[in-house]
Amino acid sequence: MLYKSVVTHNNPASVSWCPFDCLPDLLAVGTYRLDPQQPERRQGGCEFYSSVNGEPFLRHSVDCDAGVFRFKWITVSGRPTLISALTDGCLSLLAVQQDGASTTFKATVTEPTSMLLSVDVNRENDPLTAVASDNCGRVHVVDLCEGRVKESWSAHSLPFTAEPCEVWTCAFGSNESLVYSGADDGLLKLWDLRVGVERSVLTNRSHGSGVVFASLRGDELLTGSYDECLRLWDERSLTAPLREANVGGGVWSVERCADGRLLAAAMYGGWIALSDELTPLTGDSDIGKGLLYGMANAIDKLKQRFFRSLEKYSKGSSSTFTNIELLEITDEFLRSVFNFCRQGGPDNLNDTEKQAVGSQLSDILPIIESGLHEAFLPLNADQRQTAKIYRSAIQFLVDDFGSLSMV
Repeated sequence: MLYKSVVTHNNPASVSWCPFDCLPDLLAVGTYRLDPQQPERRQGGCEFYSSVNGEPFLRHSVDCDAGVFRFKWITVSGRPTLISALTDGCLSLLAVQQDGASTTFKATVTEPTSMLLSVDVNRENDPLTAVASDNCGRVHVVDLCEGRVKESWSAHSLPFTAEPCEVWTCAFGSNESLVYSGADDGLLKLWDLRVGVERSVLTNRSHGSGVVFASLRGDELLTGSYDECLRLWDERSLTAPLREANVGGGVWSVERCADGRLLAAAMYGGWIALSDELTPLTGDSDIGKGLLYGMANAIDKLKQRFFRSLEKYSKGSSSTFTNIELLEITDEFLRSVFNFCRQGGPDNLNDTEKQAVGSQLSDILPIIESGLHEAFLPLNADQRQTAKIYRSAIQFLVDDFGSLSMV
């Protein structure tokens, strides 16, 4: 089932596509490696990948002088930015562009002997506020504008020894005052910053092992655990999960797809796709032999690229494009279609999308018949041959996809 692979410079620990339109095809990978000279120290950074003709390639990378276990995409002053939890106890902000990235901010959250394991950002708050957790049982709330730790408290410890334990995950709740934390003690806790952090306002004991993932969208909270179960909760009632599913491995991370599906990275259990009802759909357990920490949905990105190029093409006309422009957008369109088709093409479209695609493809025919044909003569021999190939390929695609308009 493996389609393409690439070897990162360091061990990959987290992965996510950029969600912003200005960087539509950029994949971020957080990495780490042990320092052989200082085993307690980790190094690493962020690597950024794109693809050409379905082949992934490294666009650029940034050495953070520490491992990056987890990160989040945010915007700062309108620019795509990565906020990363680093293994030297710091939070960093990377301003990301297509051709590079640079560190714009680094805040010390805890001592360098502690590692930050997770980070979340309250996107509704001003000033911008982050919550981070570490491997010494603590949770921290950080003002990112001032680089100041606003709150820091001991949140989790092992039940029999009272030793601080790894707080693997943290997340803001439905408002800026609520914070979730999950840890190696198997507990999910909810904290309310308005009443103080001396004790949690709720402690959930439903997980059979360490809680390693938590993410809220609306009123729905997703949690993952070493007990190999993915659970969906209603934040307004956390006494019992709405649904749960065993995914065959520790649920380290979960991505929500545009169509409502969930992609879970299940460590030694590989990956699994589930419906929004947590019904297993497909997956690959063999890929977990290397310990899988993250998943990012390439199908959604290929679909978005396909729709963008289709819209650009269908809105044009033979009079709005120069000969070279017509060849360039045709090339862009065909590449997006072929890459999309490699991963199932129309099978990844819902009925509404199929109708829209069928209609837009029929609009392209006049451009092909008039514009691309008339563009032949001013071109050199190689360009004319390319144009003929393009014209034949698009005609084939229109014929092949034409039935979509009948759905």
